[in-house]
Amino acid sequence: MSHHAGENPASCVNCAHALEASYQFCPACGQKSYMHRLTLHDILHDAVHYFVHVDRGFLQLLKSLATQTGVVAREYVSGKRRKYFPPLNFFLVAAAVYVFAQSMYAHHTPAAGAEDWRPSVLRIPDPVTRQYVSRIYERKDLITKVTSKYSNVIYMIATPFLTLIIWLFYSRGRYNYTEHLIASLYITGFCALFYAAVVAPLSLVPWLEKYKVGLTLYFLFEICYRAVFYNRFINEPTTGAILKNWLIALFIVAFWAVFSVGIFYLYIRDGLFGLFH
Repeated sequence: MSHHAGENPASCVNCAHALEASYQFCPACGQKSYMHRLTLHDILHDAVHYFVHVDRGFLQLLKSLATQTGVVAREYVSGKRRKYFPPLNFFLVAAAVYVFAQSMYAHHTPAAGAEDWRPSVLRIPDPVTRQYVSRIYERKDLITKVTSKYSNVIYMIATPFLTLIIWLFYSRGRYNYTEHLIASLYITGFCALFYAAVVAPLSLVPWLEKYKVGLTLYFLFEICYRAVFYNRFINEPTTGAILKNWLIALFIVAFWAVFSVGIFYLYIRDGLFGLFH
């Protein structure tokens, strides 16, 4: 059914809720009561409005995460949901930014361990040993390629698992697992953005890449950021609580480094106990 310009329909076009003549918006779903035919201007306006709105919320969250750290998560779980950009949305945007930055800089940096190992392997006389050693080098090359591009993505995927460990340390506290996960999404997302903005560009400098200066800087930054974040998230200004937060931050970063290196080693050695050939 068509309507004249300025004339409201008897019911909402979107949800069929009954409308009064004075309504400019539907009280049930919030859509405008009168919807004219779409034009190209409408599509462009909606797109610009959406991205401007998201940018403002995202940039405001970045500022808060940089200056107030754990206060953001503490207020979010306490009920101030409209004030901050949603944690999962932030986490996904940060992951996308990281992947983009990593793919952009990967074209300008040589792959680590890219030397040709085939001539030396071909000189091995025993065919069984030669095939075994060849598979080790092939798995090593695959791990090198994956970690050089997606190490932080793998880390981000592991966030729910690492949060479970964090929650066990604070199991007697007032926050449940989901509330700790909110904090972890903000922490991991912010650290991924730090990596994309600071660490990834450092890989363009050969001697910094050679001595892993960027990676060391990232680990130090994450430990410090995690500790400060949880100091404000837990909000217990006692010496014992502050020390606990720092030790847990150090443990989480060290645990992931040892765990991931161990998994990679087992995969390179024998395909993770033969599960992957």
